[in-house]
Amino acid sequence: MLGLPFAWVAIQRWLGGFTERTPIGGWTLAAALLVAGVVALVSTLRHALAAVRIRPASALRE
Repeated sequence: MLGLPFAWVAIQRWLGGFTERTPIGGWTLAAALLVAGVVALVSTLRHALAAVRIRPASALRE
């Protein structure tokens, strides 16, 4: 979240050198943040559910 303003400025500066360009709105960065958050949540949830399914006694034996 802290890097989004810097990313916005970097994108605008980089695209400023092109003569023809499509304007990029704030929704692009918001969508990228949302996708990254969903990926992190799903991967964390997957590992957490796998850890919950392990019986404590069998985890200590291995």
